[in-house]
Amino acid sequence: MRLSRFQRTFALITGGKIAGALLQAASLALLASFMDVAEFGRFFVVVSITYLAMTPFEFGFGTLALRIKREDDPGGTLAAVLALRCTTTALTIGLTFVGCVLSFENMSPSLILAATIWATSEAVGNLSQNLYVGLLRENVAIAFLLARRAVLVAALLLGQAQRVSSPTELILFACGLSLVAGPALLSIHASLPMQSPIKLLSSRRRFWLTGLGDNLRQLDTVIVMLLAGPVVTGYFAAASRLVAPLGILTSSLMQSMIPEMVRRGKEDTSQFLRSALRYMTLVAAVLALASSASPILMTVVYGSEFGPSWPIAAAIIFGAGLTAMNQTILAWEVDQGLSGAVTVIILLSTFLYLTCISAASFASTTYALAVGILVSGMAYHLALRFRFVKHFPKAEAT
Repeated sequence: MRLSRFQRTFALITGGKIAGALLQAASLALLASFMDVAEFGRFFVVVSITYLAMTPFEFGFGTLALRIKREDDPGGTLAAVLALRCTTTALTIGLTFVGCVLSFENMSPSLILAATIWATSEAVGNLSQNLYVGLLRENVAIAFLLARRAVLVAALLLGQAQRVSSPTELILFACGLSLVAGPALLSIHASLPMQSPIKLLSSRRRFWLTGLGDNLRQLDTVIVMLLAGPVVTGYFAAASRLVAPLGILTSSLMQSMIPEMVRRGKEDTSQFLRSALRYMTLVAAVLALASSASPILMTVVYGSEFGPSWPIAAAIIFGAGLTAMNQTILAWEVDQGLSGAVTVIILLSTFLYLTCISAASFASTTYALAVGILVSGMAYHLALRFRFVKHFPKAEAT
């Protein structure tokens, strides 16, 4: 049986992200072997603060990247995106490092720098992958993902084999290499004259607001640290970082659908979207069942010390199923130009999520945090679903 172009693209991206998720799980397990629960929590608080520092400079580039072929001048737009991202990343690293060194007395400056580089390499790496997908070079995007994950795992394995006491230098090498490689490789596809950065930003306000909502979610780890303490934060970070690749995995649907819509142009995509939504509903059901294995997952990956984090992992696995359906709807919304109503839904869902996390943190239990994640996730999905049911038939008719 011959697979369609979309099926081949989806299989490539999904297969690559499964392998990438396994490598990321291995890197987290190796990182945890160098730290106790509290230190692990503090490390990822700095990671979250770094993401937050990048928030004003997000500009919605992740979403824009997926549809960059629809720009009047893709090469000039790419050059502007790379110039802005490199400049703002350097600024973020400097500001975050100085701020965290002054704020965290229990962490060495070198480990703070490592956490900052870890976060920025992830952000720049994800943008690089999206740009390659948007340029219709999905195979390069997956190769880059696997390469950067494998280099980090190899570095941490080497450190463990040599009984290194701190992972700082290992992270700086592996993540620093990834941070530089992405923009350097993409610059081959950029062209001059570069699109005016001011014009680019002023015409992409809705994409910027969408990225703003996603980045503000990084406040969750900081909130848990402030309200529940470093140990509960360690549990929260361990579960959320380990299971987070599932959400990234389901985003492969959007990364496959938007380029497919670009290729199709004005062809009717109604049946295509309906089939994708049915398939993702099935994926959501499978993930809901898989969440029951979270107690085993957390103990096997991190050890018994991190065992109490399993309710959070279960909630995030269930939430990844909701994300799978959300990504289908959002792919259509992005292709339609991303309305202001969807931007508002995304921002309100972020506010609700952080409110639920704050309320749950007062209880200082992993069960309360799990409930907060589930409540906010269901509300976000229902809001997107109701809008889709209302507006998709109208779009079909035009």
